[in-house]
Amino acid sequence: AILRELLALRDRDGVGLLFITHDLRIVPRLADRLFVMHEGQLVEDLPADRLNQMSSDHARALWKATARISGGVL
Repeated sequence: AILRELLALRDRDGVGLLFITHDLRIVPRLADRLFVMHEGQLVEDLPADRLNQMSSDHARALWKATARISGGVL
C-alpha cells in the first residue's frame, strides 16, 4: 500500500521523491536514477533501469545481498 502511494506521488507534477532502500528490487519501479553510497561516498550513479550495469564493488555487493534476501528473485 505504501509503495502504491509513493508511485502516485511520483507521478504528480512538481513532486520529487528521495527514496532510500537496501532492497534494489524496488528501484526500477519507483526511481528514475539509482545512487549507491558507501561510507558517505557516491560509488554508483546510473539510470534505474540499468541495474545490471552497476560496476562498483559495493553496488554489486548490494545486488548480491538483495538476491539473498529475496530468495534469488530479482
